Amino acid sequence: MSVSKRIATLALSSLFISLTGCETVTNVYNEYNPFQEAVEKPTTFQCPKKEVGVLIKNGLGNSYTLVVDDISIRDGNVTNLLRRNIPFIYKGKKINHICTTHVTDMSNLFENAKEVDANITDFDTSNVTDMSYMFAHAETFNQPIGVWNTSSVTNMDHMFYRARLFNQPLKDWNVFSVRNMDYMFPGTYKFNQPLNTWNVFNVTSHAHFTSPTSGLDPEFKPNFLVFTFSVNLATNNKKDS
Repeated sequence: MSVSKRIATLALSSLFISLTGCETVTNVYNEYNPFQEAVEKPTTFQCPKKEVGVLIKNGLGNSYTLVVDDISIRDGNVTNLLRRNIPFIYKGKKINHICTTHVTDMSNLFENAKEVDANITDFDTSNVTDMSYMFAHAETFNQPIGVWNTSSVTNMDHMFYRARLFNQPLKDWNVFSVRNMDYMFPGTYKFNQPLNTWNVFNVTSHAHFTSPTSGLDPEFKPNFLVFTFSVNLATNNKKDS
């Protein structure tokens, strides 16, 4: 066998081995392409073992994260940081970020905010129970918050009311604990993301969930009817037994 044929045979063998366990040549290319950019899924910033008021150094820079609670998250300096991205000095250190692990109430937090310039995608909302009016009338807000842990939230009343530009995926939110979804999306002209996989079994009130000025397609709405029927059926069965 000539040298050229041997090289060709070895190349084909290598390709076959590379394709083992892979579905397509594209997968192989994507796996070994050194120029492909890695796409990282956003994560939340958590600090469960840090006490409120503690400062956490941010990397190699001269800035810090402040651990906040229900009271300190509404401090004027923190509000300016979140809405206008203006750092402030606390205990002689520059604060340009906060950790929200200890926060349970985010109601009205950004209501009527003309801007939300700080990155709040990494908020730890695992302990938050109230998000009512959180972004009501926040007309320019449009940050990706689909990774938030909403499993403890019980109140989303008016959460995005007239948040006119918001249009980010929320399909992965766990809303099983939510009771109130009244007026959640009226006036959200841009929002048109699927919510039909939400488990709304425990929602007891969803009056005016959308409005004629909402951009949400009807097929994307949560299936309140099915879950309401299930609750009524379970209630009637208990009465009959």
